[in-house]
Amino acid sequence: LISGSMQIGVSTMPSLLQAVDGGLDLVLIAGAARHIKERPTISLTVRKDMKYEKPSDLEGKKIGVSGLNNVMDVFLRKWFALNKVNSKNITLIEVPLPQMPDMLRNGILDAATPVEPIRSAVINGGAGTLAAEFFAEVNPDVLVSGWITTGDWARKNPQVVKGFREAVDEALAYINTNPDDLKEIERKYLGFNAPRWPQFSNEIGRAHV
Repeated sequence: LISGSMQIGVSTMPSLLQAVDGGLDLVLIAGAARHIKERPTISLTVRKDMKYEKPSDLEGKKIGVSGLNNVMDVFLRKWFALNKVNSKNITLIEVPLPQMPDMLRNGILDAATPVEPIRSAVINGGAGTLAAEFFAEVNPDVLVSGWITTGDWARKNPQVVKGFREAVDEALAYINTNPDDLKEIERKYLGFNAPRWPQFSNEIGRAHV
């Protein structure tokens, strides 16, 4: 985006905020995936042989996150703070999502924060058990990712931004009313059907970030 090789991209909110805080001229122009309490797609799972009853049980443990300082890491640390657990007493390890089930199964990790479809693979495959819906407990309705561009490009192309938002709305209306087509498109381009998807919304607001 900054080099101008593309004009619009997708970012999670922590990554966008960190970039802006670092001085980059980036702006959010449309919403994408939301995480809502009624349809959790990001959860805390623990290895199958581990006893878990409360957040403090994770002190001294190793937890896998898909990226340090990314949205899962930030929300997990916030969840620990809300539950009066010092995250400095926990080892957070950057782990690619597809490796989380095996690392839990082999005891390399004590817990992990997988997102669908890895979340279901962990639970249904017996690698781990669901421990807590930490993401939803921090915020029951949060914009996880959104469409971004540079502030300069947005200011120079307001009609394109408006058209892009209208296109997103049109696409969302279609997939929300044609679930069978959505599954077919998903299989065609991803090769599988995820057990559940986040809610997609064009809405952007400070309360949801």
